[in-house]
Amino acid sequence: MTFDDLVSPEKRYSRGSRRGTEQAPRQADVPEISDADLQRLLDEELGQEGRERTPRDVLRDKATAAIVRLVDKASEQAALEALAAPDDVSSLVSFLASSEMARVLATEARDPLAGAIARGTAQRKSLVDAEGGTASAQEIADLLGITRQAVDKRRRKGALLAVPSGSNDWRYPRWQILEGHVLPGFERVMAAFEATGPWTRLHFFLSANERLADQRPLDALRLADIEPVIEAAAALGEHGAS
Repeated sequence: MTFDDLVSPEKRYSRGSRRGTEQAPRQADVPEISDADLQRLLDEELGQEGRERTPRDVLRDKATAAIVRLVDKASEQAALEALAAPDDVSSLVSFLASSEMARVLATEARDPLAGAIARGTAQRKSLVDAEGGTASAQEIADLLGITRQAVDKRRRKGALLAVPSGSNDWRYPRWQILEGHVLPGFERVMAAFEATGPWTRLHFFLSANERLADQRPLDALRLADIEPVIEAAAALGEHGAS
């Protein structure tokens, strides 16, 4: 028996043959086959390629199946937002990082860490998108009227806030620039941080703070209420260093 005989017993007859319609084989005419024989036939059909599947091949299949399931569960709005990204990889990242998909992943994935990672990714995306989103170093340089090298130098000194992107580059929140200048008091707040990373600092500025009567530090800076924000930043730095 060949593989074709196994998967296509109906090929023995044709409804449209010139000799007329033949009867399909009865169920009893279709031979039974064991799982071992089925695997052997599959191996013969696939040949050497089937036995040399690499981990990347397996990952590609599993990832494709997972993406199809997740897309089927997505709303039209989530799909549209993902498609707004500039390229296919960005669309995928945006889709998986959406708050909607974070909730789905939390229930779909068996690994409890997967849901936590998805929620963390969604939160980071929310922080990056907030208050006008982020800009490249060159865009910030244009807003401030300085060179890109000067922007990089300010970032390294802690005078400008930037978070790393997946392309080994840095993205600068637009809200730290106001009318061609750094937001008043911002650099003093940045200097008050101790052992805190860029994501922690970004979260600080955009989250309600109990030391500021549940006001966001960014909003307090916009109201020129600078000193309490500096104190809150210093307290956060002390907590991070402990």
